[in-house]
Amino acid sequence: RLALHGLADGNWWCWHSNSRFSNSISSSQSMHGLSISGLDVQRLFEPYIVALNRKPSRIATLFPDIITGRSAVPMERLRHEIATAQYTLGVLPRYVTEKTAAEGSLKGKELLIACESSFVKDSTYNAVVDYIKNGGVAIVEEGGFARNEHGDTRDTSELFPNAEDGGYEQFGRHAQIGSLGKGRVIRIGNIEPQDRDDRQACYREVFAEAIDKLGLNDPIRLIPADKLHASMRAMEWRVAPVEGRYVMAVFPYEGQDVEPGAFLLETFRPVKRITNLITGENVPVDAFQVRKGPNMFLIEPEL
Repeated sequence: RLALHGLADGNWWCWHSNSRFSNSISSSQSMHGLSISGLDVQRLFEPYIVALNRKPSRIATLFPDIITGRSAVPMERLRHEIATAQYTLGVLPRYVTEKTAAEGSLKGKELLIACESSFVKDSTYNAVVDYIKNGGVAIVEEGGFARNEHGDTRDTSELFPNAEDGGYEQFGRHAQIGSLGKGRVIRIGNIEPQDRDDRQACYREVFAEAIDKLGLNDPIRLIPADKLHASMRAMEWRVAPVEGRYVMAVFPYEGQDVEPGAFLLETFRPVKRITNLITGENVPVDAFQVRKGPNMFLIEPEL
């Protein structure tokens, strides 16, 4: 898991008296991840883990500047709700900062996730509006972009038209969608549940709907057998092309039971062969399943 998050080259020292030093990973699982002899990072690093980390993305996530006294909650939600919702959908968040957004880093992106962005500079707001007007799609939240970095209010009526204007329609259960120039704005309403899992579930549902509508799904992906977005909370996964084949890494979260057959492969072409990269064994295509612990597969579609 650490390697897939870009930390494979780090030297790790860990001492703690608390049995849970992370909000999401327990001590035993973390130490297993650090030793990780079963996965053998060095053997799988090139080309598989490299491909998973360097895969270009058409989705960007806005990372607002940190403001003392205001950023604690937004940063917590960006880390544990917005980013994690993307992990469970097979998306590695690619961040744009306020500085890089103003410099044009949104060019070429097909979806911008811009939640928890209440306090941003004028240059950031203008860059996001220009991005949408020129054909981009942005996911924002009710009240987003409402103030500049000094706390002064901003007119955001372009992003949030009044209900009587009738400029938007329902987008799933939690959001509405409207046009702005050549692009569209997906607006998440006020998220009433304050529980982290509830908020993450809301983000996951909206993100999944947007990714599907925009045709941004990977040609090979993991889907829940029950077709419920909520089921994806059990794991993070990622897939990337490697020399005409696809590598898929799947990591069930600790404490989440993964029943046999609970997750299926959805592919753009029939699959010729699946290899378990950890064990080196062939996996019967009709017997594919995610198991507890790290999973890494090489999937070869038919020509």
